[in-house]
Amino acid sequence: MECIISIVILLSLMIIGILFYNGKCAFLISGYNMLDEEQKKEYDEKALLRFMSYVTFIVDILCAVAFSGTYFNLEWLSIVAAIAIIFCSVFASIYWNTGNRFKRK
Repeated sequence: MECIISIVILLSLMIIGILFYNGKCAFLISGYNMLDEEQKKEYDEKALLRFMSYVTFIVDILCAVAFSGTYFNLEWLSIVAAIAIIFCSVFASIYWNTGNRFKRK
């Protein structure tokens, strides 16, 4: 049962990453979806979605590593992967919310 749940999570993240990469589902990005239409026009949505696709793919790979650690009884591997997921998520949130990196010029 745990294996099935892991596969569903990995496939879901992969599908979301592919959708982001193809410029779709911007409404899934927290913060961006709360902006009104005028504020959204200030952002380069394509660049933001591309960045979020990379983040999603990285988190997907780290989840696969964490699930592998659990499957093979390597607790340290799961812990390292979980810490890396947290670091990646915090870094991505700080990166896209500071410095006007995704604002149109």
